[in-house]
Amino acid sequence: RSRRQRQMCIRDRKSDVPKWVSKNKSLIESHLFVCETCFGHKVQVHINIDDNGYLKFSKIVRSTGQKELEKEALKAIKSSEPFDISYLSEADKKVVQNIIFTFAPEKNT
Repeated sequence: RSRRQRQMCIRDRKSDVPKWVSKNKSLIESHLFVCETCFGHKVQVHINIDDNGYLKFSKIVRSTGQKELEKEALKAIKSSEPFDISYLSEADKKVVQNIIFTFAPEKNT
């Protein structure tokens, strides 16, 4: 199935993917330590995880070019494993095992 077909199937049934994404993005962000120059920049990271929730690979797929943010995002993802996929259906596991996260740190006011 194509990625689009999998996404359409998710919409047609109760999916835990949105909850999983939210939970794990928060987890990753809790490990994301960025410098002042990272604020206002954005990075998208493609991650692929195995059946046990461990990272197979991660790579930058889009960035505003802030190298420190790229480095710290990859480090935060690695620090967050293993990702809990035990409660997901087989269909949901297939989706989250190959997913893109976007990080755009903002300065706290």
